[in-house]
Amino acid sequence: MAGLPTAVALQQDSRYIVMLPGRHIVYRLQPSLYMAYYSMDSQEPLLTIENTGHLATVTLNRPNSFNALSEALLSSLQQTLTDIADNDAIHVVILAANGRAFCAGHDLKEMRDPKDSTPDLDYYRSLFARCGSVMKTIASMQQPVIAKVQGMA
Repeated sequence: MAGLPTAVALQQDSRYIVMLPGRHIVYRLQPSLYMAYYSMDSQEPLLTIENTGHLATVTLNRPNSFNALSEALLSSLQQTLTDIADNDAIHVVILAANGRAFCAGHDLKEMRDPKDSTPDLDYYRSLFARCGSVMKTIASMQQPVIAKVQGMA
């Protein structure tokens, strides 16, 4: 995963836990590659990635908030999609979600209270630009991206 900050890797059973500033990623090496992006605020992964053969399944995992796009989820999704786009071994991507809804859109609670400050126009421009970047990445990927949608989308 090019471009990520220096990390500390700990081997645990058949997994490697990679600690990064603000999140950690879990790699399980067998039988398929499995990764999960965690927020340091949660014990549950924000996003999981499973590579089986030439197929990558990227799963949003914020079911209690209907998979609303938080800043952390957008960042994890951007990094994941960029990595997949650069991986010639992956031929197809499935974008899925856990829970009753595929994705409710932006995380409105987070948008009202961003990082202990009053939201301003620059904050919203930056947030929407990051979201737009994720969408552009999906549209420009060499691999077809299939959305596995359930409930609200």
